Amino acid sequence: MWLGHILRDKPGDRLRRDLLRNIELDRRGELNVVGCFWADAPASDSNDDLVQMVGGAGPMEERRDAKRRWKRECIDLLSKPDQLRMFPSHHWKLERANTRAETLAKLAEVEHSIRIYTDGGCDDSGEGGIAGWGACVVHVERPDAQPESDETPVADLWGRVVLDRRSEWFQGCARATNNTGELTGIAQALLWLLHIDEDMDPAVIVYDSMYAANMVQGRWQPKTNLEVIEQGVRLLAKVRARRVVHFVHSKGHSGFWGNDRADQRADWGKCDVPYSRLRAGGASEGDGVRNRVDENEEASRQLAAKAEADEGRRVAGVTGGVAGAEPVEEDAGEEAAADAGAAATAAVLGGGARRGALGRIDEEMEDGDHSGGAGTGEWGGGSLSPLSNLLSPNRAV
Repeated sequence: MWLGHILRDKPGDRLRRDLLRNIELDRRGELNVVGCFWADAPASDSNDDLVQMVGGAGPMEERRDAKRRWKRECIDLLSKPDQLRMFPSHHWKLERANTRAETLAKLAEVEHSIRIYTDGGCDDSGEGGIAGWGACVVHVERPDAQPESDETPVADLWGRVVLDRRSEWFQGCARATNNTGELTGIAQALLWLLHIDEDMDPAVIVYDSMYAANMVQGRWQPKTNLEVIEQGVRLLAKVRARRVVHFVHSKGHSGFWGNDRADQRADWGKCDVPYSRLRAGGASEGDGVRNRVDENEEASRQLAAKAEADEGRRVAGVTGGVAGAEPVEEDAGEEAAADAGAAATAAVLGGGARRGALGRIDEEMEDGDHSGGAGTGEWGGGSLSPLSNLLSPNRAV
């Protein structure tokens, strides 16, 4: 790595000039030196090629790419213990994004009986929108258990990334972003292991965010999100003082049932609906903290809350329903309001039409029915998520 620093120096630098002269003599076989520090450098036809390899020549973008490759190659020359000791903030690069098969193999390698899939996201390209997080807790009988078929759901967690320091649910996030959603999801998984699960069996957190997992494990040096990362690091230390916790990466949307379920719950977290979550001290709200949540039952509960809110608005002389939709006639009563709300809820909570528990849904909502305007509270142009128009806007975070 020092070789790269020297060769990227100014062309007139004396040390650089002397080094290149010795490298050229060595290349020609005219310099008999044993153990020179450039011995492990990749083979090159000329000094110009070597300088370009280390990022010391060429357009600026090519120099940056070459410098990153050179650093990676230098780290790979070290033993793994030295890599961890000397470059802890770069260890994440050793854990490549896994395929489904590789994730299953990693899970099979570590002893565990609890898997917690985590996810998070923001609805506005990572900045300035509403961020949600989700976690799905499952029990397995053996490490090589297959996704869904061999997994038994035991808990579901979801909620919104809270930015208000005065809130009892604040977890140190200053912004609503994809990263703070992912960090909060892992923090909630650790809170569940610390305060809810009474067993001390090994657990695995299955994540899809390399950023969040490596920040919480202290492998990156954070520049932003310092408070929520510090909380995650502390929680992990507390949990690991009681039980073994592994981290295994799973590529998002790769067919893992638990990952998809966590992603769905992260979408719920973006909505103004009842949450299932824990506070730093262990207090909680929501049935999902100690039980699995059935999607249809949860949707039905939310529809009931929406219908109750609509009835309150109707009595007060205010039209309920989705922003941009036609006003519901008074004589249509709760039936028409339920039809409108059921379709909207199904679009968010299930991705399409359902029968049975949702009962009244006949078809998916069409995008054109909810284009709305650009004002606050309208699905088409504002920052609120779809379900925030269906339930009471005054619900406390």
